[in-house]
Amino acid sequence: MGNQLKIGELAGELSLNPRTLRYYESIGLLVPSGRAANGYRIYTEKDKSTLQFILRAKRFGLSLEEIRLLLAPAHQGLCETVQNQTREFLSRKIDDIDQRIDDLQLLKKDLLQFLKEFEREKVKSHETSSGCRCLSQGVL
Repeated sequence: MGNQLKIGELAGELSLNPRTLRYYESIGLLVPSGRAANGYRIYTEKDKSTLQFILRAKRFGLSLEEIRLLLAPAHQGLCETVQNQTREFLSRKIDDIDQRIDDLQLLKKDLLQFLKEFEREKVKSHETSSGCRCLSQGVL
């Protein structure tokens, strides 16, 4: 089977907790290549590559379900399908990021405007004997 790794060894190489690998196995993302006589999971370099793919896809923001949809055709050798789906998922992520950037830029503009108004009004308002007027003046 080539270079064989136990769960702790593979997890350690990728700075993961072995529970993560067990979880990925429980949801069908990562299946060990075999079991030792004592029942320990055995992973190969191919399994390590699959795990690295999972981690990279997660880092790119793909959900575990999206990753599962990519792994199924990959395990069947359907590279073109994997490439097309990956392109689609990543394009959607880029669109989502662009939308979030637009939303954040709008929020920043609103906050800067509010802060400018707040600083201008701060000079006019002050504490009174009845307490702070910020709440009644609609600070937020």
